[in-house]
Amino acid sequence: SDVCSSDLILSGGRAEVYRSGTLQNATTYVLGVGKEGGSFPGRSVLRFAEPLLGGWDEMGVELSGDTLVLADGCCDGYAYAFTRLAGV
Repeated sequence: SDVCSSDLILSGGRAEVYRSGTLQNATTYVLGVGKEGGSFPGRSVLRFAEPLLGGWDEMGVELSGDTLVLADGCCDGYAYAFTRLAGV
């Protein structure tokens, strides 16, 4: 497994990913519910105008406490965990 440190900013329908303070990717998003027959039926998803992480324009989303997890839309894909920084 790969472990790297990235920052994710979701604000006002815009998503940005930074590594070492440098913008790596940005796109717009909407929060939705996964389609029946898709990877996340009936679950919360983020739909991106362009893929933000990996190659998926729809990712499963779970929020637990201060941790946000975005999951690729296939069984052998990646999951990306982001932890809210104190005071942010």
